[in-house]
Amino acid sequence: MYNAKKITFIIFLIVLVIGCVQKPDIVPTNQAPETIQGEDIPPAPKQLYISEGQSEQFTYWNHNITIDYISSYPIQTIEITVDGIEKKIVKEISESPRGIYWNDLNLSFSLRPVAWETRDGKRIPFFGKSWNTTELYFEVSKGVN
Repeated sequence: MYNAKKITFIIFLIVLVIGCVQKPDIVPTNQAPETIQGEDIPPAPKQLYISEGQSEQFTYWNHNITIDYISSYPIQTIEITVDGIEKKIVKEISESPRGIYWNDLNLSFSLRPVAWETRDGKRIPFFGKSWNTTELYFEVSKGVN
């Protein structure tokens, strides 16, 4: 009887170990597939904070994009260039602090004023407080077809 329990326990351990070390058929990855059923999958939105005097250049969804934050006072002046086509944004610092949203070349854009506050020891961004700021939040994502 003692041997039967011992053998059963050993068999249980072997089954447990074999079940834990076998590879699954599909190994998940952190990368999204490039296409699903013939449709392209867009990358995650490009998000950035940009300060006055700063310029950022990057490629998103095969488009060359440059954002140039020219000045914040007395007028907010930002130039955004997509594939050589320039869009100039001018905002009075006293205007409504709502962000600016637009679509172009199958892309969606967002530009919002940002102010930082410290809460519980952490810096937290607040959007749309005022255009009287020296930092902006910019986002580009794949637009709706």
